[in-house]
Amino acid sequence: KDNSNKFSILNEGGIKQASNLCPDPGEPENGKRLGSDFSLGATVQFSCDEDYVLQGAKSITCQRIAEVFAAWSDHRPMCKVKTCGSNLQGPSGTFTSPNFPFQYDSNAQCVWVISAINPNKVIQINFEEFDLEIG
Repeated sequence: KDNSNKFSILNEGGIKQASNLCPDPGEPENGKRLGSDFSLGATVQFSCDEDYVLQGAKSITCQRIAEVFAAWSDHRPMCKVKTCGSNLQGPSGTFTSPNFPFQYDSNAQCVWVISAINPNKVIQINFEEFDLEIG
């Protein structure tokens, strides 16, 4: 019997087995997991299929919890359909950056096409908040 992934802890209640393995975190729907080592200290990474964006931790690490359990540092992330950019028409409206009011993912490429229904009208855009990235 292979006990390389377990060790015993002696406590008042007797001997308790403590796992050095985290449970399989699975893969996010519409995404992938990179890494199959679930032992203490191991890290797995997640990514999403095209047209999906990762919501949650990009990587999680197997860690010791309360000297008895091994657990992941965070939950498995989810892959959500990108909702970045759109075609806007109408007399008025609003739009925000993805994940507003929080930061959006690096290298996000969003395109909003804003057009007037009446070509004789002028489009005016008022920004309440506007930040630029360095680089």
